[in-house]
Amino acid sequence: MSDQSKLTLTTTSPRQPIIALARKRIKLLKRLYQQIEAAKPATKTETLLKLIKRQRGATLAELQKATGWQAHSVRGAISGILRIKLGLVVSYEDISKRGCIYCVSQSAEHGASE
Repeated sequence: MSDQSKLTLTTTSPRQPIIALARKRIKLLKRLYQQIEAAKPATKTETLLKLIKRQRGATLAELQKATGWQAHSVRGAISGILRIKLGLVVSYEDISKRGCIYCVSQSAEHGASE
């Protein structure tokens, strides 16, 4: 039995550099994964919300271009996600130069938190 324990000790010692290398690789992969996660683009809903929260709002065409959605999908997201799920008050007005502009009214942020 003592011969086997010596054999076990001698066979595990060459593995130490391999284990250390594997740990370094894991750390590197974790760091790379975190960088990739940080660089990920925002979701389409986040993009929609960001555009609508701008002071000048966003037109339907701008929202379509940013998300790649069709007009009915954009309007559905505004109605379903922003108004119903998030409780925001999204208003729109028709301006002759830009068309129909969607924006989150300033009182919406206070109303959504109540």
